[in-house]
Amino acid sequence: MIATRAIIDKQPEVKLRLRNEVLVLGGGPPALRAALSLAARGHQVELATTGKELLSDPLSQLTRLMAYLAAADAQGALTTAHDLDALLDQVAASRKITAQTKTVLNECRGEAGSFNVGLSAGRKSLATQVGAIVLAECPFEPVPPAQFGLQSPGTKACQLTELVELLNTVDYLPESAAFIVDLNQEQGRLITILTLAAARHFIRNGSRCVRVYCRNVRTGGTRIEALYRAARQAGVESWLAVIAQEFDPG
Repeated sequence: MIATRAIIDKQPEVKLRLRNEVLVLGGGPPALRAALSLAARGHQVELATTGKELLSDPLSQLTRLMAYLAAADAQGALTTAHDLDALLDQVAASRKITAQTKTVLNECRGEAGSFNVGLSAGRKSLATQVGAIVLAECPFEPVPPAQFGLQSPGTKACQLTELVELLNTVDYLPESAAFIVDLNQEQGRLITILTLAAARHFIRNGSRCVRVYCRNVRTGGTRIEALYRAARQAGVESWLAVIAQEFDPG
C-alpha cells in the first residue's frame, strides 16, 4: 500500500476542461432526481429515456399501483405517487433540463470532461457534446402476455400501468390475480416489497387466489422477511420459476 501511494504521488497532475453539459440516461425516479440535482448545481442536463414517457419504469408503475391500493403496510417504499408527480413537475419547470423520450444511445466518443454523443429518437438523430454521462436506466423489457398462455376467455393480461387504469374503472378487485415479476433476472428488494404488499392487499380485499411468479424472492432483511411471511399467511402463493417458459397458469 505504501509503495502504491508513492507511485501515485509521482504521477503528473492532469487537468481536464470539463464541459458544463451532462447527459442522464434513464427515465425513473433515480434519473429524475439526478437531473434535478445536477441542474441545481448549474449544469445543463439532457435527460434521455428509452421509455414512452418519463416515470414509465417498473418501479414507478408499482409505486402508482400501491398508491391506488393505499396499502399502508408497504414498508420500505421510498417514493409515493405524490412524490412522482412532484418530480415530473420539477423537471418540467426546470430551464436547465431537456427531456427526450423513446431515445437510445447510439454512439459515444471522447474522454472524461468531453464526450461526443449520438442519440436517436425514432428516425430523428441527435448529436450533442457533454462533459459527463450518468447511467440511471433500469433495463426492462415487457414480456408479451401471450407467452404465458394467459389469453384465455375471462382473463385480462396487462402491464402495471394498464392494471391501474383498469382498477380505476371498477369498484372491486379480481377474484384471482397473478403478479409476474422479472422471471429471467433477480429483482431488487424494493420491487419485492411492493409486489408482496400489493399481492397481500389483493387477497385481503376480496381476491380468492393470488400468486407471485418470480425467479427469486429476496427476503434479506427483517422487514422484508416479515412482509413475506405475512403475505404467505394471508394466502398469497409464491411460485418460483427460472425462465419464463416454465410459467404454469394452472
